Amino acid sequence: MRVVLELSKTADSDKVLAELYRRTPMQTTFSVIMLALVEGEPRLLNLKQALRVYLEHRLEVTERRVQFDLAKAREREHILAGLRIALSNLDDVIKMIRTAKDVDQARQRLQRRLKLTSDQANAILDMPLRRLSSLERRKIDQEYRELRTRIKELEGLLRSKKKMRMLIVQELSEVKSKYGDRRRTQIVETTGKKRTQAALTATDLAPTKETWVTISRDGLIRRTPSARLPRLSGRDAPRLVIGATGRDTLYLFDTKGFGAATAVHTLPECDNPKDGVPIAAVTPFNPEAEIVAGIALPPKRRGKDLAEGFLIFGTAAGMVKKSERKIFPGPSAKTFRAIKVAKSDELRWVHLTSGEQELCLVTNAGMAIRFHEADVRPMGLSAGGVYGIRISDKKTRVVSMCVVAPRSDLLLVTENGLAKRTILSKFPRQGRHGKGVLAWKSGEDIRLAGAVLGQANDRVVAHLQKGAARSIRFSDAPRRLRNASGKTLIEVKKGNRVTLLTPVVSKPVSD
Repeated sequence: MRVVLELSKTADSDKVLAELYRRTPMQTTFSVIMLALVEGEPRLLNLKQALRVYLEHRLEVTERRVQFDLAKAREREHILAGLRIALSNLDDVIKMIRTAKDVDQARQRLQRRLKLTSDQANAILDMPLRRLSSLERRKIDQEYRELRTRIKELEGLLRSKKKMRMLIVQELSEVKSKYGDRRRTQIVETTGKKRTQAALTATDLAPTKETWVTISRDGLIRRTPSARLPRLSGRDAPRLVIGATGRDTLYLFDTKGFGAATAVHTLPECDNPKDGVPIAAVTPFNPEAEIVAGIALPPKRRGKDLAEGFLIFGTAAGMVKKSERKIFPGPSAKTFRAIKVAKSDELRWVHLTSGEQELCLVTNAGMAIRFHEADVRPMGLSAGGVYGIRISDKKTRVVSMCVVAPRSDLLLVTENGLAKRTILSKFPRQGRHGKGVLAWKSGEDIRLAGAVLGQANDRVVAHLQKGAARSIRFSDAPRRLRNASGKTLIEVKKGNRVTLLTPVVSKPVSD
């Protein structure tokens, strides 16, 4: 069950949450007395001492278990050694048993002539006839060899404290993988009788580990179980790749300029992109919405405003809008308007900036413009923005909006698979709403599919209209002049084309 409370604009969310925790059993505090018997004596332990005592107890229990297993293995080895002696002297054993007056006489003969113990002789007398077959004899030999190996392993464990501790680590890891889940309580140390504690939220309990949020071409969203970069090629290559942590808030935006916020820790965690869930299942977007941009931001600090900064929006028609980061709502069951988009236009890019950075826009006609973000004044959520680049005709569309980073290259890829990278310093700074400068060789009949800023080792996903996506490293493309052509980087067959470049969006630096 999921309960969503919609607040008015004048409500203080922290106070409402605190009242819910105070008046309902949503949050409960209980004390723990760390009193335990240690070596037969009662002792008051802190958390570290309790864990150490537990590990010492675990070491003692494991050592006793290994000693027990070793004793049982040696007993079984002793019996099997007697059976192997009997099977090696089978005719004599049968003769001794058949000519004996009773069981006691047969046992004495076996012990005396074959130098066996009483237990070994009893095992031979109890052995059924079916165990005399060659197959059963091979099974006895195999079990004997396996027991010898097992005994050596157990003896090695008892001789080495390091091996014993490694065994404990392995067993505890298995318990964790089978039964482990995230902590649902918060450990708070008290000093004196009074304690001040802010209202506990689900985000506070979420793990802080780094993860990657991906959205597939089928509209499935998921987060990776680890910080390892997901696969960036093949038919399951993601359309969006966003770096985040478990405590971040994920903001997603569709082509019509609407946004939605959701907590990262509520997204399904899985390795396979096909195991993700539809975006409409975890966000207020409807199933028809096309998500084109996303960014993960750290949560609001209790009692403080969001960090300074801006979100920059860019559309396919060259419109640019800047809004203060602090005006965006937190996770909610409703979408919000992030930018007003014309019917003939589409939102395509959203970036986080400091307010002192530069932007670079590139069109499919091979023109690029670089200007300071100060040329764009901050606007509210319902505003539509201003022109970032002047577009000459309706066929020309912006294919990239990047935030300028120092010592970076601009990677350009055409629809027919040509690519090059150019040092960004080769693009002059201009004022907003200009035509820009050539980013590709003049007169060459090409259409750019996209452009991305990055370093030599950075990766980008190139999506094709037909077929599997390709993972490209910046260094794969030749570094050439701004007005030069590129070389073939992706083999594109007739009737196919490169449609989109997906950059890997790392997590913004938390304040």
